[in-house]
Amino acid sequence: MSISVIFDQKTLQDFSTQNRILVKKKHSPEELILLKRNILYSDFAASLLPYENNGEPVSKLLTTLKVQEAIL
Repeated sequence: MSISVIFDQKTLQDFSTQNRILVKKKHSPEELILLKRNILYSDFAASLLPYENNGEPVSKLLTTLKVQEAIL
């Protein structure tokens, strides 16, 4: 299984500001970071399925929390 996650610049900047994270090096928008296989990544993806399969819209708050979880 492969997972691709893309974060827009504003989301990353907001997360950085909210969590008082100082950015030391700026990365280009085209830069990709390949992560090693880890059970936490597949478990995160699996945690999204009940919301996707529920058939109801996902709240903005839950979406924000899941995005923050993915960044962490």
